Order: sequence, then structure tokens, then C-alpha cells
Amino acid sequence: MSSNDNNNDEKEKTSDETTRRRFLALGAGAVLSSSSLNACGTDQKERGIQVSESQRAYKRKTPSRVSLDKTTYDELLPVLERNWKLLGPDIKGKKIFLKVNLVDWRPDKPLCTDPRFVDAVIQLMQKNGAAVIKVGDGPAITRDTERLVQKSGIEAVMKKHGMKFVDLNIDDLVEVTNPLKFTGEDKFLLPQSVTTSDMLISLPKLKTHHWALMTASMKNLFGVLPGRKYGWPKNILHIKGIDKSIVDLVSAIKPQFAIVDGIVAMEGDGPLNGTGLDFGALIMGDDVVAVDTVCGSCMKLPVAVIPYLKIAGMCIGNADLNQIEILGKTVADMQRNFEFPPTFEPDGRPRNLTNLKTGSDGGLT
Repeated sequence: MSSNDNNNDEKEKTSDETTRRRFLALGAGAVLSSSSLNACGTDQKERGIQVSESQRAYKRKTPSRVSLDKTTYDELLPVLERNWKLLGPDIKGKKIFLKVNLVDWRPDKPLCTDPRFVDAVIQLMQKNGAAVIKVGDGPAITRDTERLVQKSGIEAVMKKHGMKFVDLNIDDLVEVTNPLKFTGEDKFLLPQSVTTSDMLISLPKLKTHHWALMTASMKNLFGVLPGRKYGWPKNILHIKGIDKSIVDLVSAIKPQFAIVDGIVAMEGDGPLNGTGLDFGALIMGDDVVAVDTVCGSCMKLPVAVIPYLKIAGMCIGNADLNQIEILGKTVADMQRNFEFPPTFEPDGRPRNLTNLKTGSDGGLT
């Protein structure tokens, strides 16, 4: 590594807070005030969202299946293959888009989907006959996606497989209908690389979250939104409310599957300032609501009161463990106590943020 790279890395590390605050005020003409930040998923009004009968009619009508297993990055591929055989869809001849979580890079924090995880999933797709495999994200903080892909280790994986990383922040856009309209948005502009794929698979890094309490396969979809349209870090939808936006995005993007990197997770003040936790969990399924419910249950989070999960359980998928068949390990086998973000009480209620000094990640993924 050159001395210039070392200097750049040190500058990135010491200016993170300044960078986050600066980006909150940038992009698509959206500026987040302190009151708007408090509305990003933690005020009480957000928890009183009304769900109409037409929105409820959109809900999945059948029980869900989620596989839960324990593994390490070194043993990952055979464990992936074993669980894929249990409930993986037929992807032979299909175009697959793998939506990774590449929010930012810090050498001492597990912020992103691990490159070993991405590598193993690509191999899984190849072995099961996928015709086209694309990997991408729309990073929420840095606008230098090329540098972020390189630093995170994803670039080396792309080169290994002869692929190019897709920067969703600058991809061509397609107008897509928003079925549920909790945000009031009738349509979203989504990247063409996503809309032209046969299947989008969410590959999140499992973390606690400063504003949403948990980020997993559903929250990961914030990175699909192009920064050049919705701002950095996707400010327009933060203003409309994180919980409403998550549910709307799931209904509009329609992810067909999720494979969650919970091998090294994050607890505490995530998604940027938390602490790495060796969790060893691999969670996957075709109902992202059910997948995230199992994730939160394994983290001992109060999943019944996480706003976006509660809403999604009414109008998208299954957020009740009684409606989810868990294959492999049980929740009891995998459960660990995750440290909560400082913005939440242990029962899942948001704390009064008026006098609470916290970092401002703006609802990043």
C-alpha cells in the first residue's frame, strides 16, 4: 500500500462524523433538519401508521420457510449448498442480481457484506445454473464507489469471477409502481440492472441499527435507490420515514430471496459505529419479512414492536414465528443477546432523543 493510501485511510477514519453530517445535507435538494432526523423511524407517530384493507390484501397468503444454520466463512460454501437444497428456487437460465450491503468501509468494523460471503454466493449461483449474475449496491455515504469496492475486498471477488460491480447510484433508471404507497410516492425510479433481472437476492450484513433497531434483508434495499435521484444518504425517503420507506421499497422492488451474512454481525450503535460480534449465523428464505423476523428473534430483539417489521407483517410477508417453518437450527440454538443502539430502550421503544448525544447516520443501511 502506498503512503498516499495510508494518508487517505487516516483522513477517512478521522473525518467520518463530519462526512456523515455533510452528506445528510446533500443530494436531490433534500436537507434533513434535526426534527427530520427524529422522524426517521424513531418518533411515536411512526408507530401509529394505519394499514388499510387494500394494503393488507397485498400480504402473502401462505406460511413461510426460513433456513437457519451455523457456519464460518471458511466453511460457508457447503453450508450454503446444503441450505439452498432445502428451499432455494430454481435459478437455471435466470438473470440474478445480488444486492450486497456496501454502506461504507472501515478496517475495524464489519459494515459490509463480507467479500468471502459474496464469493461463496456467486459460486452457489453458478453451480445452480444462473445465466447472468450481477453484483451491486448504491453506497449511501461515499460517492467514490470504485474506491469503496476496492477497500471492502469486493473488487478482488469481482476480478476473480470476471465481473464488474454495478454502481446503482448511477445506473440507468426505470419507473416502477409503488403498490403500497405508505410514503405517498406513487412510483420509484429504480436502476435498470435491478428491474431487468429475473431475481433480486438481498445479501445484507446483519446489524443493529441506530434508527430502525435492526438492519437485515429488508433495510438493505435502501441501497437500491439511486443517490443521483434520492440523495446521499437517500435523504428524501428518510424524511418520509424509514419504516414507511422500507415497506414501500420491498413491495416495489419485490426481492425474491434473501441470504443474510450474520457470520460476523454488528451490535450496539450500528450500522456504522457498532461492535463486531462473532455470531456464526446464516439465514435465508424467499419471504424477506420472515427472514428478518427470524434474524431479529435470534438477536433477542423485540421483533413484534419493530415498526417496519410489524407493518410488513400486515401487508407483505409473515412476521409471526407461528407462520414460519424454520429449517435446520432453531432460534433457541442460535440466540444471543445483542447490545441495543443507544437510541432504543430494551423493550424496543425509542428513547427521547432531545438530550441524547448520538451520531447521525441518517438511517444508513
